[in-house]
Formats: sequence, C-alpha cells, structure tokens
Amino acid sequence: PKPITTIYFLDHAGSAQTGYVGLTDGSIYRSTDRGVTWSAVGSVAGRVNGFAFKDAETGWCASNTDLWRTTDGGLSWTDVLSTGVVYSVTYVPVSDLVVAVDPTYARQSRDGGITWSQINTRPALHLYPEFFGQNGAINGVGGSNELYTTDAGASWFAGASSPLRQCWQLHAL
Repeated sequence: PKPITTIYFLDHAGSAQTGYVGLTDGSIYRSTDRGVTWSAVGSVAGRVNGFAFKDAETGWCASNTDLWRTTDGGLSWTDVLSTGVVYSVTYVPVSDLVVAVDPTYARQSRDGGITWSQINTRPALHLYPEFFGQNGAINGVGGSNELYTTDAGASWFAGASSPLRQCWQLHAL
C-alpha cells in the first residue's frame, strides 16, 4: 500500500463513525465503523493533502493537483478549483464557508466551491486555515502571511495582531 498522507473523521458533521484516509497516489479510503475497517471509495489526481466535510455526503479534498468536491460521500470527486497544489481545505459551518489554500493565495467560497474569491493579496506559502465558531485564522509556516477573521470570513485582516500568530497548525478537538 501507498503511504497515508491524511486522516479525517466527520465528528463535527454528526457522523463520528465515518472517516477518510488519503494516500500519496490519490487513493481515498472510507471507514464507517470508526476506523476498524476501510474500503477504497474513490481517488483524485495527485497526493491527498487534506479533507473537509459539510455533512456525510458533501466534502472537499485538497490534493497536489487541485481541490476536489464530492456530493456522494466520497464515491466520486469533481475538480472545483484548478490552481495546481492545494495545501489545505477547511469548512466553516457557521457561515457555510469553504477556505482553500494554494501556493499563491488563500481562497474562499460561499456556495459550496462553485465560485471562489481571493482572500489575500500576497503569496500564501503553506498556510493552514482553522476556525473556532466565527473566529478563524490562516497561519503561515514560520509565522509569515497570517490572516485572521472575527466574522466567519466576511472580512480578513493581516496577521500582525492575530491572537494565533506564530502557530504552525491548529486543530479543534
């Protein structure tokens, strides 16, 4: 088997028993029994970098080629953001916002990934978005290029005063 690059469980989406694993070759596996067993369910082009899900059916997959969306629980994936490498993706339930980060920009979508707008105006350099309710931050490697929001992504600010400055990556439990 190919090496695992990311593991994601739908705990925040109300289906804690369902999880996804992404591999270096783009293969995607799903578990519906809290990780006891795994079945191949689909694949995307390139290495899988991360997942985000709105619910048990709708989700996004960041890969080394593009950002992909599923509406059938991972059985099929459609390319929704063709920028090349997408480092990470996050779904924000309070505002139905999807945030994706590629090598050039952090981008957001408020319609499930159909249309995208640019958040920042300078290169992204491995940024990782994380939200806690309405508050969110997109933090850069080595403390560079941070952005933050306090209104679920309606407005973004440069990170010099971000309360999460100098973080590498955050995860809510």
